[in-house]
Amino acid sequence: MKHEIIMIGAGLTGLTIAYLLHKKGVKATIIESRDRIGGRIHTIATENHSNLELGVTWFGNKHTNLKHLLDELNIDYFQQYQEGESALVFNR
Repeated sequence: MKHEIIMIGAGLTGLTIAYLLHKKGVKATIIESRDRIGGRIHTIATENHSNLELGVTWFGNKHTNLKHLLDELNIDYFQQYQEGESALVFNR
């Protein structure tokens, strides 16, 4: 017997659990209070069309579950640029 599940929050955890349930044939409804998904993962485009990460930024080799999920979903990831200096000033 399969029951409908209601997920509160469309952050990484909520979306991942809903995806895993979907793979098992279980219907899940996600409720999110914001006007976007992603939770603490939030990237904006700056005035010069660069991407600026306002939330979660770092993950590494120890995050094997996340890397497996990204691979399964065919989502690219890349080495973080760590040299030099950068600064960005903008008004919200």
